[in-house]
Amino acid sequence: MDPYLAILVLALVALLQSTMMPHVRLLGVSPNLVLLLTVSSVLLQGMREGLLAALVGGLMLDALSGAPFGLSTVSLVLASALAGLGEINVFRAAKFLPYATIVMATLVYNMIILFLLQMTGHVVIWHASLWRVVLPAMLVNLACMPVVYGLSCWLRKRFGPRSVEWQ
Repeated sequence: MDPYLAILVLALVALLQSTMMPHVRLLGVSPNLVLLLTVSSVLLQGMREGLLAALVGGLMLDALSGAPFGLSTVSLVLASALAGLGEINVFRAAKFLPYATIVMATLVYNMIILFLLQMTGHVVIWHASLWRVVLPAMLVNLACMPVVYGLSCWLRKRFGPRSVEWQ
């Protein structure tokens, strides 16, 4: 996909994430569209493009949020780097890979955010945060992954590079 188009899509998704998604609550949390799109990018386009998506998406979220600057960027980049391990994995074609990856990436993303918040002097109640935020976020992102991953596959086929094949 053209990098400029990817930046535009990520900017729009981050804007949607910051403005509209707080009003969409499932199990008490909102789906993390930027994380979903970043993980889809890592799985479909590889580690390099996925980390670029994480960097751009994280910077956009940081610019639009009231949290300490860099919190979303660091969390997204690290979660995407771990999600990229599926690229190296021999099970890359497995149908369950996007779902297992988003569960793991959501866990890593939220744990890093909680850790960094605690390191910056915020009070973090770990037990309550895990049960009331992290676990529901994992379930909500898992439920949203088929839609975002399917849309990402469609966008990649539509705007991605053409494959060279024999006829």
